[in-house]
Amino acid sequence: MSNYNSVTPEFIDELKTLLGEKYVKTDADTLDRYKTDEEADERCFHLPDVVVIPANAEEIAGVVKMCNKYLIPLTVRGGGTGIVDGAIADKGGVVLLMERLNKIIELNKEGLYMVAQAGVRTLDIQAAAKAENLLYAGDPSSSDSCQIGGNLATNAGGIKAVRYGVTRNQVYAVQIVTPYGDIVDLGSPLKKCSTGYCMEQLVIGSEGTLGIITQVTLKLQPLPPYKIDMLAIFHDPMAAIGVVPQLVKAGIDPTSIEYMDNPNVRTTSEYLEFPGAPHIEDGIYVIITIETFNEDELDMKMEQASDICEAAGAVDVLEADERIWSMRRNCLESVSLISKVCTTDDVVVPVDE
Repeated sequence: MSNYNSVTPEFIDELKTLLGEKYVKTDADTLDRYKTDEEADERCFHLPDVVVIPANAEEIAGVVKMCNKYLIPLTVRGGGTGIVDGAIADKGGVVLLMERLNKIIELNKEGLYMVAQAGVRTLDIQAAAKAENLLYAGDPSSSDSCQIGGNLATNAGGIKAVRYGVTRNQVYAVQIVTPYGDIVDLGSPLKKCSTGYCMEQLVIGSEGTLGIITQVTLKLQPLPPYKIDMLAIFHDPMAAIGVVPQLVKAGIDPTSIEYMDNPNVRTTSEYLEFPGAPHIEDGIYVIITIETFNEDELDMKMEQASDICEAAGAVDVLEADERIWSMRRNCLESVSLISKVCTTDDVVVPVDE
């Protein structure tokens, strides 16, 4: 649909009746705050006409029905951490915030699943699981501020994808509000589920085009008690890239394998004021995380990974501390030291490539 109506006082009044006046915002400061997500190009900014903050799926369904009734465009916003304009109201109208849907409803330790509302921060999902010696394996780089519903809507990846897969691999079920304003539950917390279409997987990654995710049932894993982060440093980028399939084929099953070329190493070191980064002038970083349930197995895999990296041409293999991971997480932000304008792409290739 490309022909929308303008927001009217009558529409605003109905929103206030539905949600309460406190949760319907039309002041200039609020509208300006939600004119963009992490998009930095001002040419892409668009002011919404109204910002609403519903409390539950029923209120979201009411907002959807009202927007249909008045032909008002609706944009859903999670944590606002996206960089591809998905939370920008480019047609104006309503921006709907998910921040009040912020409760973890159930953490089932025996069934290894968690039920949470879509506005819960991913970091809080991870922390709640870890407190019970469990793991939520989804781990996008913006986990401290992104929301779990947004992770599902975009099928977020993250640094643990090489072992556990992306967000869709961590989900049993979802609850959505459809474009017609109906509340629908899809999927089930079953390991063996072979009945009918896998509709919850169709919704995951659909960027809100098939409905608004309001609640999720997430898979949990036992938390491996033993872990090491390794930093393999190369001079040859092809050697650094080539070590990845060797590590996988060796049965090491790393949790993460991350690559940083030398310009990223240097700019991120400067951005974080970390001048002591190893081999900062010419090093190419491959960061490897290995996790196991047995200490002897960890030692064996660590030695095996080190031997593979050295045989592939690594000039140094070190134990990585949190500063190295901080560098990896701040690659994008550090680009601002080079240019105020940049374009980013997320390119995925087969593991053997």
